[in-house]
Amino acid sequence: MTQVAKIKSSDVRLWLSRYPFGPVARNHHLAFLKQILQSAIDDGIIVTSPAAGINPVKLDKPIRKTPTFEEFKMIAASIRGQQYSDTAQESADFIEFLGLAGLGNAEAAALTWGDIDWQRSTITTFRHKTKTGFAVPLFPQLRPLLERRFAASNGASDKKVFTVRKASKAVAGACKRLGLPAYSHRSFRRMFIVRAIELGVDVKVISEWQGHRDGGQLILSTYSHVRPVHSQRMAQLMVDGEPDNVVPMQGMAADKETAHVYEVRPRKDRRGFDLISDALPFGRLWHAGPDAVNNAINYAEVFSRSHHTVIRVYDEAGNVIDTRKHTCDLKAVPIATELKKG
Repeated sequence: MTQVAKIKSSDVRLWLSRYPFGPVARNHHLAFLKQILQSAIDDGIIVTSPAAGINPVKLDKPIRKTPTFEEFKMIAASIRGQQYSDTAQESADFIEFLGLAGLGNAEAAALTWGDIDWQRSTITTFRHKTKTGFAVPLFPQLRPLLERRFAASNGASDKKVFTVRKASKAVAGACKRLGLPAYSHRSFRRMFIVRAIELGVDVKVISEWQGHRDGGQLILSTYSHVRPVHSQRMAQLMVDGEPDNVVPMQGMAADKETAHVYEVRPRKDRRGFDLISDALPFGRLWHAGPDAVNNAINYAEVFSRSHHTVIRVYDEAGNVIDTRKHTCDLKAVPIATELKKG
């Protein structure tokens, strides 16, 4: 007990230097030692911690390998095509669920039929890493897979949806056969997130689908890397001069202050509306629900509250049915407020 008081900061640094720690292991050992020394402080054995001035190592944040949606489908098909594997179909369905639901291996393995609410189109799951439960939508792209499996099961609420808990070997074999990088279970969740961003889903919504409670900060800092194809498409917006949808506001500032221009267009799949603008980080956002148009307009007004704004609403034929103009102080000056009937 009395020896704790003799520990100096240099002793702690020497102890850490004696072991070939990787950065993660070093941080874990340092955190554990700090907890021990804090206990000594709480018990009155020492006044200050000799490890207080030693900071954890900053970890690298590499862009991890993420499959395209086409590669994901190829991997699932390759696994399903293995005729001499008795778990090929189960493994393929398991992998498809990971990529189409955006959930992790542990959530998929623990999923029961009682966790799926077919009427409300939701899936309730539990993230073991954060010890929190959350609900995600039963996405249209996911429903056929689960309906097929439900029809083939007894439907008991406590019955597991999948009989396999992981499909690592199946994925490794498929990647090798297809000449693809060695993707893992987590790769398919990253694919889901990146694809959702590229499709225009709001980052805050994606974070809720992932069970996060930070409003999307983790998604933006970790998962917002985009595929080269999407990056090149966005690069075409970087032109010499103003983009096509940023126009001068007549009668505003004498220096020809420009405005953010938004388009609210119905989606081809009839599942809501897209809010489109170069002002948005990823070009477009998807809004669904009965009040989708108003939600999109409100989002644009708040997002561009420090700029003059023009918002045009289109019908399915591509006609402008409403145009709204806002100054940067959010005082609305409607240009055309009557919607065309028909």
